[in-house]
Amino acid sequence: MNRSATTVVLVVAAAALAPPALAAQRSADPTIPVPETSRRVQAEPPTVGPGGGRIQLYEVWRVGAPPEMLLGWYGRALNRLSAIKDGPIDTSDVRMGDLRPTMSYHVTYHTFENRCADSGDTTAAAGDTTRPCKHWLFGKDKHKLLENNRVFIDMGEYVERVTFTWLTREMTGELLRRQVEVRDTGVSGDLKRYTLTTQITLIREQLEPPTSTPTPSP
Repeated sequence: MNRSATTVVLVVAAAALAPPALAAQRSADPTIPVPETSRRVQAEPPTVGPGGGRIQLYEVWRVGAPPEMLLGWYGRALNRLSAIKDGPIDTSDVRMGDLRPTMSYHVTYHTFENRCADSGDTTAAAGDTTRPCKHWLFGKDKHKLLENNRVFIDMGEYVERVTFTWLTREMTGELLRRQVEVRDTGVSGDLKRYTLTTQITLIREQLEPPTSTPTPSP
């Protein structure tokens, strides 16, 4: 796909990812939006969350848009939070009932090293002379695949994964950890095909149980 065709694809994707107030599916947690054209897929939740707590919510969605665009979409959709790139997440800083907690986000970019694909082994790096390799996956092929189908950001980087994480303490004292993971799923394993699809995983986990029951309103 040439650059002009890529631009058309992104314009179409941008239309699908309209402003958050107008375009949001409903997850089971109303504080975590997903783009309008996303579709939910079946997924087995882990027994323990990424923060080591009890899973309360685990949803997996897929959307036909590049992760670079979703990085910006979630930045706007979660603009009520105070976003800090690679910021610390400290449970001692979480105030009860805080409506604007600090959100930390981390971006992982695609890398383009050569890998051995014999028998599904993609851990051997190019230049490893301890064992022969019959089938290499070349980083230049992966780069070309992304270059033909996506628009890079920053200094020529392509987003592989983004995680947004924030903590809230409810009025009952319950400490919750929410996370949105955006992961690129468009690159085929053999680096020959690209599909415009990104996976979104929503997680809410309980790090600390309630210490009290909420006081009913008069």
